[in-house]
Amino acid sequence: MQDALVEAGNGVAVSDVLEGRDEGQLSEMLLTQALQGRSDVVGIYNAGAANLAVERAIKRSLLVGPIFIGHELTENTIRMLREGIMTLTIDQNPERQARNAVNLILGQFGYSEPAADPQTREHVPFTIYTRENLPTNREQAR
Repeated sequence: MQDALVEAGNGVAVSDVLEGRDEGQLSEMLLTQALQGRSDVVGIYNAGAANLAVERAIKRSLLVGPIFIGHELTENTIRMLREGIMTLTIDQNPERQARNAVNLILGQFGYSEPAADPQTREHVPFTIYTRENLPTNREQAR
């Protein structure tokens, strides 16, 4: 992934890959340390569940407007998008993914009709949200 970012980054370097294991305190500490004394950070991508930790680390660092990309549309990411802290969030529709998983398991154990072909299983779309295309409430996003 880092190679792809470097290739597509048009000269922008990937400085650190931090692994906070979806633990808020650890993620916040690692990012705070990584940002210490830095003014050249232009973007932060959080692939995990520690969006609030990233928000706190950004505020603590006093960075001016880094691009912050995270995952899932939640009350917190909606707030961060509205406040301009987060730039975009990639919503992978976890509720629908969970429903599909349960339906698959039920089919495997004979409690419902299994999909004959894996290609016919329900596709779960993802949506990219920014401040400009936020739904009025989270339920409208689904």
